[in-house]
Amino acid sequence: MAMIIGGAFGVALLGALFAYLLRRALKIALLHSYAAGVLIAMPIAAVLYSHNSGVPFLNAMVIYGAAAPIAFVLLWMTRRRKAS
Repeated sequence: MAMIIGGAFGVALLGALFAYLLRRALKIALLHSYAAGVLIAMPIAAVLYSHNSGVPFLNAMVIYGAAAPIAFVLLWMTRRRKAS
């Protein structure tokens, strides 16, 4: 459980970076950029984790695959809301 929560924070941070770059380059909506950023960050985080820890890649993908939806919700819940 702790690996999934830690993975969610890692994917959220890396996904937020990719989402920011996507919004600047392609002018897409916030929700879509968060989703794309998390989907890009998930396999990258799994590769880094499996390379550094010796865990098989498919096991790392399962961990980060479970962490990706949590990361997306975390990004969506912490977004800035415009003042009315």
